[in-house]
Amino acid sequence: MKKLIFTLSLVVLPLFSCSSSDNDEQTTNPTTVNNKINPPAWIIGKWTSYLGDTAYQSYTFSNGDIVMSMGGYSQSYKYIADNGGYSQTSSDTEFTFILANGGVSQIFKFKKVTATKLNFDNGNSITEFIKE
Repeated sequence: MKKLIFTLSLVVLPLFSCSSSDNDEQTTNPTTVNNKINPPAWIIGKWTSYLGDTAYQSYTFSNGDIVMSMGGYSQSYKYIADNGGYSQTSSDTEFTFILANGGVSQIFKFKKVTATKLNFDNGNSITEFIKE
């Protein structure tokens, strides 16, 4: 679990190095929209992992973006995907995407268990997510 948090922090940190003018352009200039992220229909929506009765982490998948939330913070992967390295593969039961940013690549693997459950494999452990 510590490795997952460390890995996720590597994705989050480079985004805080943007200047405010970079952020303004990202949100106001429609020509910067590339929509490289295209998850399969079965994964669209919000998926949450729980520790006991408490929500621990969630992923929200939509056409054009993936947002990870944990500990009160949210991270959109759209900017990284549109401006860095991004690739994805999908099937009726699996969705894998790779983000490459600042020389660091991260692999995110999701596997459909049922219509309301999926597993996230970070390479070291598997975490179950429930569809909200």
